Amino acid sequence: MTGMWIIRYAEIALKGGNRAFFEHALLRDIKRRLTGCGAPAVTRTHGRLWVADDPRHREQVRRELLLLPGIQSISLAQKCANDMQTLKTRGLEIFRAAWSGDEPARFRITTRRADKRYPMRSEEVSRELGAHILQNAPDGLLSVSLGDPELNLHVEIHGEFAAIYLVVEPAAGGLPIGTGGKVMCLLSGGIDSPVAAWQMMRRGCKVHHVFFENRTFLGRGAFDKVERLSQRLAHFQGKSTLTAVPFSDIQVAIRDKCEPRNRVVLYRRFMYRIAERIMRRHRCLGLVTGENIGQVASQTLENLRAVDITVEAPVYRPLLCMDKVQIIEIARQIGTFETSIEEAQDCCSVFLPKHPETRARIENMEADEVHLDVAALEQQAIEAAESITLS
Repeated sequence: MTGMWIIRYAEIALKGGNRAFFEHALLRDIKRRLTGCGAPAVTRTHGRLWVADDPRHREQVRRELLLLPGIQSISLAQKCANDMQTLKTRGLEIFRAAWSGDEPARFRITTRRADKRYPMRSEEVSRELGAHILQNAPDGLLSVSLGDPELNLHVEIHGEFAAIYLVVEPAAGGLPIGTGGKVMCLLSGGIDSPVAAWQMMRRGCKVHHVFFENRTFLGRGAFDKVERLSQRLAHFQGKSTLTAVPFSDIQVAIRDKCEPRNRVVLYRRFMYRIAERIMRRHRCLGLVTGENIGQVASQTLENLRAVDITVEAPVYRPLLCMDKVQIIEIARQIGTFETSIEEAQDCCSVFLPKHPETRARIENMEADEVHLDVAALEQQAIEAAESITLS
């Protein structure tokens, strides 16, 4: 028997004439992600992708595949001949390896024929293989349960081989990265924005990042943290860029000339306008933020509207209605959580008013901005911005 990883996809299978485009994109991503895992052979059959198993890299390959957008589920299977005698022999071996043999257990056989020319129907294969396992088990310990099995032996029959496995592990789902266009994410260094970037990646988007920093008052710690978060996210998608925009002059101007309660919303309005201009340089199709309704004072519906109106680009908020516990769970899964919770203030914490505005009125924000040379401040920040490429 030969060990193989079975890779399944869901949404890609629903595509019509461009299905091959998505399959090839996923195949490309798998090969790229597994170059550091011994570069195992990757092959394709109808509706499935296959990766050769190497016990030395097994756990690393598993982790990479589970977090690769476009993959719905994976299984470590044993590949063998598809004649009935071989299926009985190999199936019993795999079943015995998973079952202790001294405790009662409920089981079932689930058969899928990818090759409909196979002489037996799926249910016939399941019945015959199930009967063989019962005959070779101690009396009374095994029982068949189609609805609630403790062990489910899966058999997939393909043209010239079969694959047998017990475990199906859910993966990231979604679509291969790069099939959905490019977007620009406002990365803050907190828990939410890296997860928002990841959620867009899951939908096939290539994500670039922009970070607004205030080294004058906060030092370099926040940038170093965001750079590490960007590097982690680049692991999923290959190359991306991180643009760091100095923001201290804008914040000082807002502090000196505008109403204190409006500061946070005014910060965000400047950020959005600057991010939109940088976004267009990279030919991105929209902005992405980690904003979540009501999570903090700046994220009420009124405040979000007062910010959105400053840009023409669409603003995507994949976390808008998620609970914080869900966001944290995803952050742990993708490996950004521990970095995100490191102590490092983002620039919005500078000159934070005691009572920030939670129900911003657009006319009030615009009236405050009259006291500022908005165009000059934005141009100065953009000219001083620095970009780095991550891969």
